[in-house]
Amino acid sequence: AELPPARYVDNRGRRKVVRWWVMTVLGGAFSPNEEVDELRWLTPDGAAGLLTYAGDVELLGAFAEAIGPQ
Repeated sequence: AELPPARYVDNRGRRKVVRWWVMTVLGGAFSPNEEVDELRWLTPDGAAGLLTYAGDVELLGAFAEAIGPQ
């Protein structure tokens, strides 16, 4: 399922649109990089306490609604 997009202007004045989807992980590996330094698997409730931006809280709410009760 596609989640609501995030729209913003970056620090260089460029308009950005980020699109999000609900997916299931089937495999793979993670290596830290300059954009993501850590990966954690959390429930929506567990993730909610870590978020600081209102847009991220809204996105998490849309995700929780899309996946239903856990």
